Order: sequence, then structure tokens, then C-alpha cells
Amino acid sequence: MKNIALLICSVFLISCSGIQQNENAGFQLELLEKYPLPPIPLDIYRDYFKISAIMLINEDGTVREVKLLKPSGNSLWDKKAADALMRWKYAPPVKNNIPGRIWLRQNIRIEVGEPFFISFSKILCETLEIAAEVYQALKNGGDFSDLALKYSVDPTRDQGGKVGKTDIHLYPDYIQKELKRLKADEFSQPVSFGDKYLIMKRHGF
Repeated sequence: MKNIALLICSVFLISCSGIQQNENAGFQLELLEKYPLPPIPLDIYRDYFKISAIMLINEDGTVREVKLLKPSGNSLWDKKAADALMRWKYAPPVKNNIPGRIWLRQNIRIEVGEPFFISFSKILCETLEIAAEVYQALKNGGDFSDLALKYSVDPTRDQGGKVGKTDIHLYPDYIQKELKRLKADEFSQPVSFGDKYLIMKRHGF
């Protein structure tokens, strides 16, 4: 089996399941975090291939439903891939500053290559004001783990914000660039991340 290192995605908002044709017009949508697709079995292995899925995104950016439109030809892999897509995370779909549920077609070009692992921690702040307060506390010598536990709204808060060693291809390009730019034990300024703000600390190389 071959591990997947790169997922190149394109998003198309669609009308589906009785939704009016123009209901998705005006929505803004950003893919924030991907969950790794399963390793590719040899019977469907190619240097790259494409799959397509219809996905229903909740108001909070979590995925509610997934249906593969263009399967790979391996039913077991297709099921595991659909399960992985259910764990993807989007920014809350917003139209006129109001979150809403939305259908989309997610086209995914799958390429096999080398992953890029970085170990880091993160603090996800609800507002820019909180992020600025956390950033200033870090500059004043505050402990990253303690601040994550106090301020972060991410599930990693209970581990002091620790994400651990992660393939950064699972994050948007601007997050990848920021993580690569950071030196060991250096933390970032607040970065806009969907409707929230993210501060990251890179660990040893």
C-alpha cells in the first residue's frame, strides 16, 4: 500500500436534495483541516487519481453527510475514504454574516509522495482580542500549555495544545508556510483561521 502525502482540493457549491438552485449563492467556505485518506491498495494504485464527493457541511463546519460520486473501484477503500472525509473540518459556512448548512461537491486530486512532518502545538482563540492577549502573554514569558488550557477552544486544549508530529499537507497552504517559517520553540503571531484565530508553536526539527 502507498501512503497519501498530498491532497489537492477544489470546492463547488451545489444544489442538492431539494435545496433551491440559488440557495448556496453567496456562501463563503474554507477547508481548514483534512483527515488523512487511507493508504492506497495496489489494485487501484496510480501516481495520482481523482475522487469526487457530495458533502453536507453543518453550520459549525463539521461534515454531516458524504457520498462518493466518483469511486476508486475498490469498495473497501471507498468506504474508508468516505469515513475520513466525514472528519474533515471547514470554516462555518457564512452568508451575510449568518452561518448556515450547505451542500458542496468536493473534487480531490490524490497524489502519492513524501509527507512533511512537523511537531507543533496550537492555541485556537475565539476572537482576535483574545488572540492578541494570548500572544502578549507568550511574549511576556507565559507558558504555552497553560495558556492553551485557559484560552484555546480546540480539542487539543486538554493536552496543552499539543498536536504532535503531523503531516502539514493536511492544513491550508498559509498554515504550512507559517509552520515552515517558524524556528524550533518559536511561536507565531495570531493567524486568521476560519472565523477564529490560531497561534502555533513549533517544536524541535
